[in-house]
Amino acid sequence: MVKKKRIVSKLILALVVLTAVSFCFLGSTFARYTSGGESTASVSVAEWNVSFEGDGVSAITFSQLSPAKDAWASETDGEERTHSTGSVKAITITNSGDVAADVTVTVGTLTVTTDGTSYDGTYFDGVSEGENPAQTEVKGLFSVGFGYATTAGADAATETVEGGTITRQLAANGGVLVIFVEVIWTSADTYGADIADALDTWAGEHVTTVGFDVTYSAVQASELPTA
Repeated sequence: MVKKKRIVSKLILALVVLTAVSFCFLGSTFARYTSGGESTASVSVAEWNVSFEGDGVSAITFSQLSPAKDAWASETDGEERTHSTGSVKAITITNSGDVAADVTVTVGTLTVTTDGTSYDGTYFDGVSEGENPAQTEVKGLFSVGFGYATTAGADAATETVEGGTITRQLAANGGVLVIFVEVIWTSADTYGADIADALDTWAGEHVTTVGFDVTYSAVQASELPTA
């Protein structure tokens, strides 16, 4: 019996030793490797910066306008007498941002304002005193000249535009579009001298202003980073 107790005691002691040894291995030699850390990331936002500067931002100002002073020449010479306000720098559009911009500039419909004198719906013969022209005939005397340049500080248009819209893409970081406009008075010389001069005279007596709107917009045309 004493021998059995000694044997059991030795076995228990051996088990305790083995358990302690195993804990040593698990706590050091067989531990898994671990590491960690922390970092931050950020990205700069591409700037959107399109500016509209110049007299045309609020109002485009012209001097007064009259018809040409030249006498009517001939129905067959193919030339109509014209006179213009001269080209005026209306607005400068600059893209200082980090992405390209599609810019659209549009000239609206001409409006002709009179002193209140009524138009006549019939053809204007310009002979009888006191006759009034049709509204379309008076409005037809006036048109808008439209052009642009792409150099900052330009004093004259380098390109003219047929129709009422300019669409250009302005490069990032410095693309420029300078808009020029003018109002042109074209005498109705195809009607003959009497009618053309009488129509010009009526407009000079009764038309007070000729106006039009200019609208402009810019839309993003590229992205960063590029594909």
